[in-house]
Amino acid sequence: GGGGGSSSMTEIVNIKRLLAIPANNMCCECGRLDPEWASVKLGIFLCLQCSSIHRSLGSHVSQVRSIYLDTWSQDQVLAMKGNVHSKLYWEANVPPGAKQPSPSDPALLKERWIRSKYIEKQFISEEEKKRESERVRVESLREDSQTNLIDGDDKEGVRFRDGERKGPFYSHHHHHHQHSSRSNEQNDHERLDEEDEGRRVVLGKKRAWWQKICPCCC
Repeated sequence: GGGGGSSSMTEIVNIKRLLAIPANNMCCECGRLDPEWASVKLGIFLCLQCSSIHRSLGSHVSQVRSIYLDTWSQDQVLAMKGNVHSKLYWEANVPPGAKQPSPSDPALLKERWIRSKYIEKQFISEEEKKRESERVRVESLREDSQTNLIDGDDKEGVRFRDGERKGPFYSHHHHHHQHSSRSNEQNDHERLDEEDEGRRVVLGKKRAWWQKICPCCC
């Protein structure tokens, strides 16, 4: 929530206009009529009981506000795309066994439905599930990359927290020493210089790739 002050007349009119759409004049989760709550983050209207469940998901998933008691900004009103818009995404692929709860169903059933939808993302389309797993994979790669940079590197490759040296440069260097009987100081210096240059090129390419897919990260 968070009141304080009051919404302008324009915001109040626009919220009432949204509620006048039949699909919005019911809770998006259980269908109870005349919702008094909303999730700004998800753009949907909710009854009191379902709004409490949404609040428990955390504000990174669902930001709950009272339609009549909280202050609404213009941006928040614009974020309210409505129940139908939300269902097209979050309920695109509901299996036959899964059924939307009714207003009289127990809270536990409503909570299971809501968590399946927004936390486990069970009902989004197959195409969207693929996109989601790709997002998770890219995020994981980004975290790994940052961890490696934090842990630092040395002449032979990336040094991980456990002290073990890993990476293509170390593997190549290590392999070379195991299988080469002829090596002198001059050759070692030349090779290390080449590997330093190679690592600079690889890091440069990596950074360019990150900037392309995620300009905000670099």
